[in-house]
Amino acid sequence: MKSCTMLLALTFLISLPVFSQNWRTDTSRMYRVNPWVAYSIFAVGTGTNMLGINRVQNGDPTPHATILALDKDDVNAFDRWVLFQDNVVDIRDENLVRFTARDYSDWALYGGFGLPFLLALDKDIRREWMDVLPMYLETQTITANLWAWGPISPATISRFRPYTYFNIEEFPITERDNSDRRASFYSGHVATAATGAMFFARVYCDYHPEMRNKWLVYVGASVVPVWSAYWRIRDLAHFPSDILVGAAIGTAVGVLVPHFHKKQRKKQRMALSAIYNERAKGLAMVWRF
Repeated sequence: MKSCTMLLALTFLISLPVFSQNWRTDTSRMYRVNPWVAYSIFAVGTGTNMLGINRVQNGDPTPHATILALDKDDVNAFDRWVLFQDNVVDIRDENLVRFTARDYSDWALYGGFGLPFLLALDKDIRREWMDVLPMYLETQTITANLWAWGPISPATISRFRPYTYFNIEEFPITERDNSDRRASFYSGHVATAATGAMFFARVYCDYHPEMRNKWLVYVGASVVPVWSAYWRIRDLAHFPSDILVGAAIGTAVGVLVPHFHKKQRKKQRMALSAIYNERAKGLAMVWRF
């Protein structure tokens, strides 16, 4: 999540020139976004996220006796298979491979975060980019702070990462005692990638209601968080249950924030029409409940 925060800060600096432009005031916009509120959430949220990350990563170290007492058999059956993968130690070693599993998972993180910026290539969305951009920054800020401060997050739930269960020959104990090694639940990488991917799919589909198979957009976008999930498991950074929770939270935030910002068209409850024929002449009123 640290790299995600750096991306958020960078994006904020890039987006500052937007304030120099005139905000759209017409009523045909897809989303109702107050840029000052959205950017305020982003600015404050970036700061609180950094504080949360620092608390998770720089907490009290784990006693070595606690680490040495960890037993793979104590892990639930659904997650335990992660501890018996092939070549997981080798693909984490920078001296043995050109790109480690962590590199691949980071690329997925960056790709998921950056995917919504491709929406600017769409001419319809580009016309309202000053609504979409702050809404997206707000969305990622919410995901980041849920990871750093949420009721189910590394801030409140301590769970050892998979590689802490390996022996000293495979992973020195000095690499396993940092407080971040207790931040397995849940995956911030996958949550961030899922947020970006589902935000992209939701916004694109909102601007293209004529599409018949919108589910294909969601399936295509989900490739990025799935790639992230695979390599986070291969990196021994998370258990499958950590991945599933991260994906669920990221997906929910990525879809629901645009949903709540979307301008709902009010249905016309009363309609008047004229009647003129050989049998009757007059006005008819229809009231929809």
